[in-house]
Amino acid sequence: MKKQTVCIVIGLLCLLSVRGQRLSSTKVENPISPSLGILVGTAGGGLEFYQPFGNQFGIQAGFSLMPFDTQIIGTYGQHETRSQVRARLHNVHILFDWAPFYKASGFFRHLIINAGGGYFMQAKGYIQTTLNESYFYGDIEVPYYLIGEVNTRINWNETIAPYLGLALTDIWIDNRFGLDFGLGGYYLSAPSVQLTGTKLLEYNQANGPIIERNIRNYRFLPQLQLGVNYRFKLKY
Repeated sequence: MKKQTVCIVIGLLCLLSVRGQRLSSTKVENPISPSLGILVGTAGGGLEFYQPFGNQFGIQAGFSLMPFDTQIIGTYGQHETRSQVRARLHNVHILFDWAPFYKASGFFRHLIINAGGGYFMQAKGYIQTTLNESYFYGDIEVPYYLIGEVNTRINWNETIAPYLGLALTDIWIDNRFGLDFGLGGYYLSAPSVQLTGTKLLEYNQANGPIIERNIRNYRFLPQLQLGVNYRFKLKY
């Protein structure tokens, strides 16, 4: 029994030794592999191409599309409102990658600092707001569909927005596939606002500059992403 135990211990030590040699041989390799990935997250979905340079640098280029539609029930004073919200945030981007811990083992080896920029072909939002109930002027009931609607258009200029973030890149699933996790954000241009109204709300456009001043600092677009990439070169 003791002899079997000794054999098992020696075998485990040999396996750990082989594993340690394998890790040491990969410490100087770039943790990023030439690959193509699919990404989904808070800023939409898209494709990403990864290309390493040297031991700890790389570049990634791709595009992201975010069509967003929702409905919001809110209040204006004592009245319930219904808002149809649409947003379109589409970009192409190039990011430069730096792996500061490329000599480490485990997850730290795949920690990447991203910096670069994206060009937003579209960066705009549209809100259509109506009352969700009738309005009473004294004893007179005015049905909500006779009151009209307020349309708000928000537009970030089509320009290049800088990006900064962190990522865990190319975490092995197998020899061909890896996982990617990203956290960062774009800094957009200051938005412009156009406000129009219909029927009884026709003259609400005077509130447009007020809304524009209130949201002029809403320029940070956060991005949390999860992706799967396919390596062009086998890893062992």
